[in-house]
Amino acid sequence: SKDKDALQMVLKSMSIDDKLPYNRATLALVYHYTGQQEKSKALIEEARASKDSTVMDYFQYVIDVINKKEPFRN
Repeated sequence: SKDKDALQMVLKSMSIDDKLPYNRATLALVYHYTGQQEKSKALIEEARASKDSTVMDYFQYVIDVINKKEPFRN
């Protein structure tokens, strides 16, 4: 499925730079769509705990998609 392909791609990007907020936010989103909600929530909570507004800029979109405030899939 495309979700599994997305997971493989984001894991590859994480292997290159697992600290990059964009990669971490993308991983949280892909985890959500691949039925790994606990892993997704853990990444979101870690981002919130960082209190870094730059990190949260990336994660806010993910949070909005998960909460259906932002359209993602048709």
